[in-house]
Amino acid sequence: MAEEMNIGQLDENLILKILSLVPIKTAVSTSVLSKEWQSRWKSVPKLKFNSEDYQSEHQTFSETVYKSLLSYEAEVLDSFHLSFGSDKPDAVDVVNWIKTAFALHLRTLVLEFLIYPYEVDEFIFTSSLCTCDTLVTLKLGSLILVDIPAPGSMKSLKTLHLIHAFYTNDESICNLLSGCPRLEELVVERSCEHSVKFFTIKVPSLQRLRIYDDNDEDEFVGYVIDTPYLKYLEIGYLGCPQFSLNAPGLVAAYIGRVSNVISESLVSVRRLALNVSTSMKYRINPDYHVLGWEWNKPKSVPECLLSHLETFVWRRYDWKGEKEEEVATYLLKNARGLKNATFSTGPIEPGQLDKLKQRRRTRKKLDGKYWINPDYHVLGWEWNKPKSVPECLLSHLETFVWRRYDWKGEKEEEVATYLLKNARGLKNATFSTGPIEPGQLDKLKQRCRTRKKLDGVLKASNTCHLVFKFE
Repeated sequence: MAEEMNIGQLDENLILKILSLVPIKTAVSTSVLSKEWQSRWKSVPKLKFNSEDYQSEHQTFSETVYKSLLSYEAEVLDSFHLSFGSDKPDAVDVVNWIKTAFALHLRTLVLEFLIYPYEVDEFIFTSSLCTCDTLVTLKLGSLILVDIPAPGSMKSLKTLHLIHAFYTNDESICNLLSGCPRLEELVVERSCEHSVKFFTIKVPSLQRLRIYDDNDEDEFVGYVIDTPYLKYLEIGYLGCPQFSLNAPGLVAAYIGRVSNVISESLVSVRRLALNVSTSMKYRINPDYHVLGWEWNKPKSVPECLLSHLETFVWRRYDWKGEKEEEVATYLLKNARGLKNATFSTGPIEPGQLDKLKQRRRTRKKLDGKYWINPDYHVLGWEWNKPKSVPECLLSHLETFVWRRYDWKGEKEEEVATYLLKNARGLKNATFSTGPIEPGQLDKLKQRCRTRKKLDGVLKASNTCHLVFKFE
């Protein structure tokens, strides 16, 4: 029989982590277990309080929070989480709790006011609460009014979440962010609001930004974002008329349900994901747009396609949409450094044979409309050898897949040979085609001859692995 272990035999730090996972009143109740447990709860790294848990308790919610904070014995409080439900909190008490937590060298503060019916000014987050230099993470939830007339000082803050908070004016946003010189991650979720005209995000240290904003009020104009070191951008929804982004170091962007995104903002992006359908509005360049899928080809190819884009994902791609096909074709023809392009959509239901056929036709078209270099192209298999070897072959290409390879096509063999001879960094090259039916001995012999030729090509890469397979 396995030996049973008493929880008291566990490592002290592990016990404290376990206690921090249960409601604070449960942690406090462990003080009656034994003498050594009397003070353990006073050192748990996380204190989380929800007013809904104390509606029928003898001790009031306010008393419990005060007692827990005043009894706290650890040198650092890792997390202080306050959630309010139907009970209206006393704003003075909340401010005092937060300041007491600050004195305990607080690292994470989470405030949530989930009160119905909505009252915007249930709690006002003022400049006096922007004074904690040990705070690393701040998350402000619903129905908090941010009113910061002067910049605060949160020198250690790296993560800031503003989830359906409200703001007295544009300056409150600027003052909040200017007091966070080390901010790296910002999450903004907004809905209906009348007091903000421009949501300005000017944070030199910011690296990750996520925005979901369905605010379509007339007073709100848009976003002005100046983040020179931003690497990751996610926009889940954006309905405002203006969007300005200065992010020259941007690496990856996710764009979904967006009406206006300027492509100059995406000049350096390497990974781009779209999540749009025919009912959405998407603009990637001021010279052209997809608006109800009215596509106007740009006057010049965007810099992000010419230089940096390596990975592209289009979610909810409409396989029968002519305009979507045109946009996809344009991207494939012009993205010189593109390594992976993914087009995804919903599943096909049983009996939807026509839809399956349509998707196969569209896929065939996209497979045949890929330009890897402006000096040559494969279009109807009219091959023109380039004047110079493309940079992508000389420096970057590592994986190459040729689907539906025609084993008896001379032009295809010429293209494949050219690629193998010049792709210096190539690690894997796959040539696939359909299966050979019984009795097609000649076809099998032809494929064996072609495979032998490709195997014998003097390859530029000594590490290249050739794979031949049936789809």
